[in-house]
Amino acid sequence: MMATLYPSDATNDTLHWLSSMPAVATVNNLGLVNAVAVGETVISVRSDDSNYSRTCSLSVAAPVSASLSFVSTHTSDTLIIGDTMDVQIAYHAGTGNTVVTDGLRVWLRLIENTSSWRVLSSVMPDLIVNATEANGTESGTITVRVPTSSVPLPTSELSTGNFYFLFATLSTSAGGDLNSSQFPIKFKNPVPDDSIPGEDGLTDALYADKIYSYPNPASEMVYLSGIQNVRFISTTLWGRSFIVMFYTAAVQPKSR
Repeated sequence: MMATLYPSDATNDTLHWLSSMPAVATVNNLGLVNAVAVGETVISVRSDDSNYSRTCSLSVAAPVSASLSFVSTHTSDTLIIGDTMDVQIAYHAGTGNTVVTDGLRVWLRLIENTSSWRVLSSVMPDLIVNATEANGTESGTITVRVPTSSVPLPTSELSTGNFYFLFATLSTSAGGDLNSSQFPIKFKNPVPDDSIPGEDGLTDALYADKIYSYPNPASEMVYLSGIQNVRFISTTLWGRSFIVMFYTAAVQPKSR
């Protein structure tokens, strides 16, 4: 603690410090306070002639351990591939510690449900977002925006037992790591815009006419018949958005 004596050129600038509860906190003759136990005390300072004094109430709290938890829940709903997940996280680096650079991260990965929970990085590389706003801070609650455009398949098309796994990791200046997780995270394909054929629930038989009417290189090179399983997926490549059309059909080459 600091005390300023006026005037600055006083002939006697000696100050005396005192704690009303030394069992809670002590103070030395330089005003340095040392917390001893949880509780409250009053730190006072007076001039050498006792004509002037000031006091300050002080509360000593128990040290806080490092912690990490999700505030938002993402397991109850099915998310749309391509949307952004707003993941809210509460963290504390522990009393007197801070989050190291890029020490708070959110991960989304694809897991094979075996005894070892093998990471299927060949199907989907880990999606990692650094919560840079947490760098150098002791605690807080932040929202991390996680893009999902790289999610390869909706949950319904994953191999049996495989699932998407969301977790966060925290590294602090005290060393050691914490983590928190949610799973399974469920995804579905986006619902096409009303301007895209098929949005109105037409049957596969009625899709054929629409597939021919749109620019479709396949229909220029082959005859298509028996069109079925038509679906549309939105994706982003090189900063541009696309609607990709998938379907199955019997094909016969056109003569040239």
